[in-house]
Parts: sequence; C-alpha cells; structure tokens
Amino acid sequence: FPSHDNVVSQITRHQDSGFLVQSMRYTGQRIVDCADEKIPIEEVFYFRPPGLYTDRGGKKYEYTEDVRELDIQTSLVSAKRYSTKVKSGFSEEHSRDFLTYNFRQDFDLSGDLQAIWHLLDQRTKADSQIEVRTLAWMMLNCLKEWSPELTQWYLDNRADKARLAP
Repeated sequence: FPSHDNVVSQITRHQDSGFLVQSMRYTGQRIVDCADEKIPIEEVFYFRPPGLYTDRGGKKYEYTEDVRELDIQTSLVSAKRYSTKVKSGFSEEHSRDFLTYNFRQDFDLSGDLQAIWHLLDQRTKADSQIEVRTLAWMMLNCLKEWSPELTQWYLDNRADKARLAP
C-alpha cells in the first residue's frame, strides 16, 4: 500500500512496532518525472476522493471536484519547484521542503501480533481518517494469510470496536 506521508505519520506514532520509511533521496526522480508530465500526478501524490466528510471532532465538510482540482494543481506546482531545484543541483533533502505533504511513500511495518492488534484497535475505529482506516483493513487482510485463526478471533472480538484504544 503506497501511502502518503500523512498516513505514514499516523501509523508510525505507534512506537511498539518497527517501521522502515522509504527515503525520498532514492525516489525523487518520480517527482521530477511527474513535473515533466512523464507519469500521472496521482501516481506520485494522493488526493482524497470528492465527497462529504466528517472529522474526529464532528466537523462536516464537502470535498468537491473543484477543490480537488485546485489541490492537484497545487501539488503539481510543488513538484515543478522540486524538479527545478533538483535539476539545478540542489539535494533531494533540501528540494523536498517545498513539496505538498501528500506525496506517496512506501513503508514497511513489523511487530508482533499484540503490537499490531493495538495499532489496529486505534486505526480501525469509525472516526479514524479514511486513508489510515483503509490501510488498517488491508493489514487485517494480510494477517488472515499469516495467522488465519488468530485473525478471525481478532475480527470477531476486537476489530472496529476500539475496546482497548482511546
């Protein structure tokens, strides 16, 4: 699940697991390629689907197609700025300071079942951000392959209930 930086930040808050986050130093060419229109922007940046949303505090808002298009253009401008800096000799680390926060990033997570279940207790909750919730359910599907009986117990007794997490 190539996720964007905001989801990576939410998952890595859990310090009872191990994480490997992709370095932009080795993958910055995809941003340059996006700026040069060699690859589609949505392969490099994540944009939430238009729709009606509610945040954890109960605030409701509509993310319209017009707002989404403006967000796409903003990310494209940031990719072009990044590309200009990299092509003129700036390091990737310095150039990425100007990227929007929604760039896609690969990461790995490791931990024992207890640590992963705790993370899932927090991230399968109905009021979790839609993207991190999607990732949590994808993780559960992977766990079904690795430990089908224990995962079924988790699904029956703990998933989506937030009993052990604030």
